[in-house]
Amino acid sequence: MYRLVAGSGDWGDSALRNNLETIKGIVEELLCASLKRGATKIDIGYEELDHELRISLTDNGKSLQPKELAQIRKLLNQPRRMEIENYYGQLAGEWMAGKGLDLVGMMVDRAEVEPGEKGAEGQEGLRIVLHRKK
Repeated sequence: MYRLVAGSGDWGDSALRNNLETIKGIVEELLCASLKRGATKIDIGYEELDHELRISLTDNGKSLQPKELAQIRKLLNQPRRMEIENYYGQLAGEWMAGKGLDLVGMMVDRAEVEPGEKGAEGQEGLRIVLHRKK
């Protein structure tokens, strides 16, 4: 379960609002991708460190072939594009709306993508950790 709270920040601050919308959009896209792969258990984590934000996901969805894992790594490890991020951050409520992991890759600085642990049903699932510099 995840919950993003603005804390004591001023919601009138457009940079804060854009950042929150971007993070919510990233989490939503990760969640959608896991559900599309048939996941029935999804753990999402959020951690704010001094120099970066980390968003993590572990699921029990359909096992992926090495080629599929490589494709996800490629999508999530493309160069961060601030101009795209600023544009989508301004579309509060309509953020990415199913645009997929390709846009997520443009919003983060680095991603770790690994198969998860084998579950009782023999599926490996997926583990993703996204790193986003402040």
